Amino acid sequence: MRKRMLIAMLFVTALAFPPASMAQSPMEENVERPGADYLNLVLEQGSPPRFCRDACQNDERCHSWTYVRPSAGDPNPRCFLKSRVPEARPNPCCVSGVAR
Repeated sequence: MRKRMLIAMLFVTALAFPPASMAQSPMEENVERPGADYLNLVLEQGSPPRFCRDACQNDERCHSWTYVRPSAGDPNPRCFLKSRVPEARPNPCCVSGVAR
């Protein structure tokens, strides 16, 4: 349990303080990039899409990401980190981006 809490704290710290030299990738509003997920994060309610973008940019394995907005069935936003760059598809549920 302590190890899991430590990992969560390190992850939140990395999101809050990304390297200053890292360029921010543009956000693709109302775009989904389905497939190639290697990590599915459940974010806290109210977490903005930049948390997902920053998580991707801080992970060398991540090439793209998709943030799924909260819905009636799931009040928490989700973040999907991707091992490649899937095709972009219009979808009002999501915000996506390409990191590398």
